[in-house]
Amino acid sequence: MNLLERLHEKMEVFRLERRYTCQRQQRTTFVSKAKYVNGEYIFSPSKSKQPHNFKAKINDAVEAGRQEYRGKISSRLAKINWGLKRETLSATKKLQERVREARRRK
Repeated sequence: MNLLERLHEKMEVFRLERRYTCQRQQRTTFVSKAKYVNGEYIFSPSKSKQPHNFKAKINDAVEAGRQEYRGKISSRLAKINWGLKRETLSATKKLQERVREARRRK
């Protein structure tokens, strides 16, 4: 009987794999270590395999992406500024100086 139970377990796992995945080879990230008992799957709780500083790594990656994006924006703005006429640039600089002076007075 033990052999038949094992065969039934394997067939049930194979059936579920075919149902929930396109191919059996794609089952690389899902490992449940479930046991088949009395027609049901019993899942044993497992510890998280993610490192404790996983969230910090994600935040670092997001910040690096932001810095890269800011660098691209500033380089694009610099290219646009070089395309403007000198008069426009000087007027912009004068306006910036006025704003700075107004802020200093406050």
